Amino acid sequence: MYALRFRRPDNSLLYAIWNLRGCRQLTARLAAGGKPEVVDALNRPVSVSATGSDLALVAGELPIYVSGVTIESLASGANVPGNPPAGEQLATLDDPAAWTADSQPDKAFEAPREWRGVPKVRGPFDITAPVGDLPAGAPDGKRLTFSLKPLAGTHGLIPRYIALTAKPGKEIPIPKGTIRLGVWVRGNSTWGQVKLGIRRDDGTKRLLLDDDLAARMTDNFDDWRFLDTGDASDEGLPSGSWKLDRLVVTMPEQQVYVDELKKTPKPQLSLWGLRAVRGPLPTVNYLPW
Repeated sequence: MYALRFRRPDNSLLYAIWNLRGCRQLTARLAAGGKPEVVDALNRPVSVSATGSDLALVAGELPIYVSGVTIESLASGANVPGNPPAGEQLATLDDPAAWTADSQPDKAFEAPREWRGVPKVRGPFDITAPVGDLPAGAPDGKRLTFSLKPLAGTHGLIPRYIALTAKPGKEIPIPKGTIRLGVWVRGNSTWGQVKLGIRRDDGTKRLLLDDDLAARMTDNFDDWRFLDTGDASDEGLPSGSWKLDRLVVTMPEQQVYVDELKKTPKPQLSLWGLRAVRGPLPTVNYLPW
């Protein structure tokens, strides 16, 4: 969640509040006096009500604007996870024993790309399958969890990665007609990235979003969200018979917040529920007409 405070020429205050990905509930603690007025990014009124000095809000990816009051503090609340697109669940991704962690660097993945100067370095991860704490509506079970171990004497901003390869017979077939793959990710605002590797019957390999800095499948949120690889206009699946046989997770130990270097409080993310989507997502329209 992010918030900016502006002072207008008449000395009144205006607050812009938004969430980096998806929606999140929050509570604004108000100073005495004033009447809150809230509008969305298109200047449409948002209905709100204050309970005592607390104003309940929902922040999304487009900012809301609060005026008429002085906000003393903001408290982040529950994540609003949303619903995954219609599709077919292919696997729960809850069994570490189905995968083997690569023991050697992935030279193809580490190779630099033009204009992409971020190094790729293997890192020490623990892979576990804790029980519970799954996406809303999921049956009881486990989740595949990646935890970056502490790094001593290294540059914490450089993301570390771990690559898992499916054991023989554990590859996950992808239905024909699939235009995107997606997975539930339990984030901790680590700015880690999830990448899915696929293999065609003729041996052709592809790591989807292998050098994506546009953050389609990046952990820039807390709690569970469904992330996908994009549609045929950008990273759709090429034709052929494919299986998912690879998982790659990258994660930095430190992050930059404006001008501060901070250590990631909990460098850990979890995966659950691989899904195949065979149709485009609904077009998002932020216009009022």
